[in-house]
Amino acid sequence: MIQTIVWLILLIIFVTRFVPAMKQKRDRSHKEMRDQRRQADVSVPSAGGGMKTAPARTVVSGKKPSVPPLEPDADSTTAYLRQKAMEDEKAHAEEERLEELRLHHETGGRMPAMRHYDGDGVPSGMVLVRCRYCGAENLIRIGSRRQDFTCYFCREIL
Repeated sequence: MIQTIVWLILLIIFVTRFVPAMKQKRDRSHKEMRDQRRQADVSVPSAGGGMKTAPARTVVSGKKPSVPPLEPDADSTTAYLRQKAMEDEKAHAEEERLEELRLHHETGGRMPAMRHYDGDGVPSGMVLVRCRYCGAENLIRIGSRRQDFTCYFCREIL
């Protein structure tokens, strides 16, 4: 019940804040397109001595002229969020790489064992090994040496 109320409140906030802004942006883009079409029109001399405005693009064989897609505004919120997300993704990937490198150096290149959850059975092809330091239950492949793995929890050599 409370969760439904929270969702409704969030929906109301979204509608009252973002929908009018999106309509304004849409109306602004339509106005810009109309202005671009007006600028594309060219003036040609008419038979009466005056100037006549003729469209620069003409319809051929019933096909409509293609309208160029609008470029995203560089100052828009979505462009900023897209750029921020890309920067965050790069920073996160770099942090993960550094963490893996640190663990590789600390453990001598040993792989961490898989975690065994309480109440789960031991999968076929795996053996349950308890860490001597913290007591956590680890899973390693049958036939593998304990010394080739570290504890999933404390990273000590099994």
